Amino acid sequence: MNTYEFLSQIEGAPQVLQYTVERNMDVEKGQDAVIQIVFCSDPRPSRTSWEWGSYQLEAGKDRGRYVAENLAQDVRDDCYSARLRVLGVDVGDARDYVLNVENDKGADRYAVGLRVSEPVSMSTVIGIVIACLVLLVLVTLIVLYAFKTEKWCFSQKGKDICKWNRPSSNQVSPDGQKRCTPDRYTVPSVP
Repeated sequence: MNTYEFLSQIEGAPQVLQYTVERNMDVEKGQDAVIQIVFCSDPRPSRTSWEWGSYQLEAGKDRGRYVAENLAQDVRDDCYSARLRVLGVDVGDARDYVLNVENDKGADRYAVGLRVSEPVSMSTVIGIVIACLVLLVLVTLIVLYAFKTEKWCFSQKGKDICKWNRPSSNQVSPDGQKRCTPDRYTVPSVP
């Protein structure tokens, strides 16, 4: 029996491995963003670039806060990792960034959306805490007022409020309401 070893090599246009890449990326203002896209290409890509707005940046180059790193070999054969760094992200950096990859068999492109959020400032946090404290004090004062003046659910009208005292200590005031008085005090009589 003869055994033959068969070695196959498939060549073709670059292809982005979309399952390895998030469609959108969230970054806080002031942080660095790293957009990474993995693609496979055999033969090796002849041109790799990033574009956004009217700008285009080749791999291995930089422009101000934007750095397009050199391609890095991925763990898979004939696959590479392209990375674009945006240093100190600002709100104006929120947009789509497109990777363009070409070889002599064809091309592929893939866009990643960068979303920039504002971090919560310390003054906002302090303002919220102060507002909560003021609200708490206000609610406490309203509840105390209602309790003292026997308003709302604190009203004692129609209830025997002296049930804990002996019957002899219950007195009726001029307005017709029962009042609780300890035995040792006297209530002036009404003429």
